[in-house]
Amino acid sequence: TNKHIALKLLLPHLSDDKVIRKRFLREAKVGMELRHIGIAEIYEVGGEKEHPFIAMELVQGMTLDEMIERETPDLSRILNIAGKITDAIAAAHEKKIIHRDIKPKNIMISGNGIKVMDFGLARILETSSLTDRFEILGTLHYMSPQQVTGEKLDERTDIFSLGIVLYQMLTNTLPFSGEHPGTILHAILYSDPLRMSETGR
Repeated sequence: TNKHIALKLLLPHLSDDKVIRKRFLREAKVGMELRHIGIAEIYEVGGEKEHPFIAMELVQGMTLDEMIERETPDLSRILNIAGKITDAIAAAHEKKIIHRDIKPKNIMISGNGIKVMDFGLARILETSSLTDRFEILGTLHYMSPQQVTGEKLDERTDIFSLGIVLYQMLTNTLPFSGEHPGTILHAILYSDPLRMSETGR
């Protein structure tokens, strides 16, 4: 049957880098192992001689951050969304795959439910030869302390980031913030988030 797909391409200046190219193709193939209703499916990985690409499920809808901006979901909806994200992440963890970049922009809300997108930063936990252990990947406000300090990551990094996403849905604020990247990283390592009663929600 014909399927509508989304194509993710590695930019030409990055595809010329053999290490980045190899990582892109390897980690995309890891994503093909994931089969779960809450994870955007990867159908094909290619481009050994051309520009590398990922052919993946086309998910139409809005991202979770767009939903947070547009509306104030009630507690039951927040818990429903959080539960589906958790199920999807748990399915990846069962295969020893971590996402490493859980954030509202990587979560789609569509007519078919919730989809966790972009396992392009994921890797199998036992293999890390292509990524230096001190390299920081992820998105600043949603990083775990282990990402900030460059430690070896495991499933707990996704759980921490999911906690930040849940906090944001409940309070419409981020638990760790600052005017500069350094102050945000310091807050993640040394600050406690405000209680919900202190956020005005």
